[in-house]
Amino acid sequence: MKSVVDRKALATWITVSFVVVTLAFYFSGRAHNSFFAWTFVSLIHGGLTVALFGNAVSMLIEYLHSKWSTMNGLLYITLHSFFGLLSGILLGNVVFLTIAIVSATLFGSVDYWLKIKKRSTYALTSIGVFPVAVIVGIWLFTKITQGPFTEAQAIDVATNGQSVPDYSGEQTETIGAYEVKRTTEREKIDTNTYVVIFIESWSNEYYSGEWYISYKVNRHDAEVLDSGGRRVPDTR
Repeated sequence: MKSVVDRKALATWITVSFVVVTLAFYFSGRAHNSFFAWTFVSLIHGGLTVALFGNAVSMLIEYLHSKWSTMNGLLYITLHSFFGLLSGILLGNVVFLTIAIVSATLFGSVDYWLKIKKRSTYALTSIGVFPVAVIVGIWLFTKITQGPFTEAQAIDVATNGQSVPDYSGEQTETIGAYEVKRTTEREKIDTNTYVVIFIESWSNEYYSGEWYISYKVNRHDAEVLDSGGRRVPDTR
């Protein structure tokens, strides 16, 4: 029984490492800080899914394999892939479906390979350490190759969902009875941080006003610092 548990544990670790790296890349867009954060998030969610659901399914297939002597390696791995397909369908996303199938196939392949091959403790340890080396290598690579955080990137993060210029400057338009001038300003705080300010000034023959909001922006997040004033009245 110990050999089965050890085998499943190593297959789980290798598969979880694949899931974590894949999901972290998918969600982070290869930003260094964001990749590190998404690695942790993916480890919690993807890792638990593989560790609990994946192992439960694999133990069931293991039992069938012990009772069905004619089950070959291809069928053993295919059954893992099939259950990965089922779990992926439940997620309702093509990317997650693909990851689920590939992960299940990887789990089944590693598990079966360890099942039929006798490996030394050193070899198994090397296999287990390899995913860690891959994750650290990717993390260092993204850090080294990542360019500086630019003004344009900071404004892009802050303008997400805002009806303001997505560049440093201003634009003017007419809304109902008002002429509206929207301005985007920015100030660099340090290498990876900007303050981005949006100002909306509006006026007509009788009334005028102003609204503003400012954000502290880094590579993957924007925090509201201050806001005030009144937005242009909707007279349409």
